[in-house]
Amino acid sequence: MRLANALHRYWVARLYWREATAWFERLLTAPATDARSTLRAKTLYVSGHITNYYDSTAAKRRTDESLRGLRLKVGEHGIGGANEHEGRTVSCENLAVPHAFH
Repeated sequence: MRLANALHRYWVARLYWREATAWFERLLTAPATDARSTLRAKTLYVSGHITNYYDSTAAKRRTDESLRGLRLKVGEHGIGGANEHEGRTVSCENLAVPHAFH
């Protein structure tokens, strides 16, 4: 997952959105994936960002799942800036990495 997250900007710059999404799908559906891990939440968030370039509904589902995972892991008050995106469709202009991922 770390490698896929690190390739985020490469995939976006090269317009490899669907390739990236295919890799994220494989990673996120792997049986050993802990639903409460911060790494999984970040991967969902990055995947949502890339998916938003061609499917905003799927992107919202991924970022919402990312928020749910963070809430399970660090609690409501530890999420920081992630809450500002809740309830809205993400877009490239307003998408920022939540503080919990730093």
